[in-house]
Amino acid sequence: HRDLHSFPTRRSSDLPPPWPLRTVESDGRTVDRRRAMARPFNYPPIAAYVLWATGEVHKAISADRVLNTLGARTVYALASIVASIVAAIGCRAVVLAAGGTVLAGSTAAAVVMLFPGLMVDDTLWSQTDSWVIAAGVWMVWAMMRGRWLTAGALWGVALGLKTQGVLLGPVWVFALLAYRPRLRVLAGMMLAVTVLNASARSEERRVGKECSSRWSA
Repeated sequence: HRDLHSFPTRRSSDLPPPWPLRTVESDGRTVDRRRAMARPFNYPPIAAYVLWATGEVHKAISADRVLNTLGARTVYALASIVASIVAAIGCRAVVLAAGGTVLAGSTAAAVVMLFPGLMVDDTLWSQTDSWVIAAGVWMVWAMMRGRWLTAGALWGVALGLKTQGVLLGPVWVFALLAYRPRLRVLAGMMLAVTVLNASARSEERRVGKECSSRWSA
């Protein structure tokens, strides 16, 4: 297959054909654009699958795939909205695991769910910050419960969703220093690396097939 990183070094005439891209502007005009695959995809592997699935849903409900419509915005915000809900439920679980009351847990969930920054991030900008937050919150819950393999798998998912997952690393360093036996913590850390590598290899094969089909078209 052809390496995505080699795309920018090739002549423009050698690039695979660009696909149509239509957007609805603020004044109501529909503008036709064209976008070529001219640079590497810069999202982690699990995020790539989520974004691919989102694009497939958009294609299923809108054959012309016009962007910036109500339907398109809803589709592209859906994964982030769901992640925010999962994060809010996770915060409730963390509070309960720490010995907090049901009221305190429910309050924490409500604060996260209704936090203006996340609401705007998810619904208006369709950003993916809530993805890594959801995985990170449930990772902490699993660590509090002593479920180190589950925590490691969730850290791997966080890393595969957004590069900011590396910011969860200090939590693991602290756990490694504070928890005994350390072997269980190390096993969780190794599982995180395994999950990330497995998802990356799978995504590499998928992208390779897609690139091959585009170049052979």
